[in-house]
Amino acid sequence: MIIDQASWDAIAELKPKLRSHVSFYQHVYRHQTWHVVADRLSNTHFRCNNLVFQFIKRLDGQCTIAQAYQHCLDVAGEHAPEQVAIMQVIASLQMRDLLQGKFLFHQKRFSYAIKS
Repeated sequence: MIIDQASWDAIAELKPKLRSHVSFYQHVYRHQTWHVVADRLSNTHFRCNNLVFQFIKRLDGQCTIAQAYQHCLDVAGEHAPEQVAIMQVIASLQMRDLLQGKFLFHQKRFSYAIKS
């Protein structure tokens, strides 16, 4: 998938933060380890692989999305998630109410930004 660069630029400098009561745990499913981001207050969960988890751990309100993504690139190189995958992760976290603050990601705008 290809994303509109303007869409990435619109979120790259945002500094989202996970809610304070969000916790993490690992789950092994079919011999593969998954990381689960869990909000036990609302019973909301988000499952991801290790590379995406490395990105999510950096969402502390201090680090920009671009900085967190750059960390993924530094660690995983060509195996790092693509920008479109990162945008989908941010949208999923927001839809599950796992992000706090005035961080707004418009799912409708995002859906128009992705091109097949």
